[in-house]
Amino acid sequence: MFACHAAGIRIGDLLKLQWRNYENGRINLRTGKTKVRLDIKLGTVANRILENLGSCRKPNQSLFNLLPNGTDMSNEEELLKA
Repeated sequence: MFACHAAGIRIGDLLKLQWRNYENGRINLRTGKTKVRLDIKLGTVANRILENLGSCRKPNQSLFNLLPNGTDMSNEEELLKA
């Protein structure tokens, strides 16, 4: 649901999102596929989804915890296997 309300962000980029990518209602990231830097202003629904995820927000913690613990998010080959 979040991806739909975040400008259609690709699933590969969604899986890698960390709290450091979210600030002041915006998502900032470099895409995995095209390596383009994105600055996405989130709408009300997307912001509410993130607000409901809890208060423990460490910068290097995944937003959605969809990948197995210990996954090296800088290793594209490992990400493809996860």
